[in-house]
Amino acid sequence: MTFRTATRRGFSLVEILIVVIILGILAAIVIPGAAGAAEDAKAAKILATVDAVRTAVNTHYMHTNALAIEYSGQQYAAAGNHQLSLTQTYKGWSGPYLDHPLSAADNPFGELFVYRNFNGVANGGFDLTGGGSNTATGNGQYIVFNGVPDTVAQSVNDTLDSGITAGNWRTTGQVEWQNNRLAVFLMDVAN
Repeated sequence: MTFRTATRRGFSLVEILIVVIILGILAAIVIPGAAGAAEDAKAAKILATVDAVRTAVNTHYMHTNALAIEYSGQQYAAAGNHQLSLTQTYKGWSGPYLDHPLSAADNPFGELFVYRNFNGVANGGFDLTGGGSNTATGNGQYIVFNGVPDTVAQSVNDTLDSGITAGNWRTTGQVEWQNNRLAVFLMDVAN
């Protein structure tokens, strides 16, 4: 009597379908988490830049009694456009206040600029208290990050304006966002 041993040469259709379904379920779980982690990392980069620049503008103002500008982009390479990071010769300047000129590496979405009055903010200032009117207007410092999507802007807002519950997050507090342009309050100078 001879016995025949069955040899298997592949997977059945049912086995392949089970593997595909399991991979699909795993992808549905992992991919959204990975996308969220990338956005969280970009928001953290913006927050770190805000923290460094806020310290720099406050120290610069204490030393010089003047507001500074700091722009990113090749068209702004002149030292006068980098008053926080490149050597200046005006009275009281004892920087550099930043360890490098701002660049696209400091904004995961594009250029960024430090301005010295609130006229360029969408509403002409910042409603820092959530009371419905601007409390920081005129002279002061803010930073603009171009190209920031609303999900990242809202994450930055949730960190910086966690105590403000009134008003629209896009126009209330230290963070203002409009048309992918994120403006963050740095300091106010009494008029």
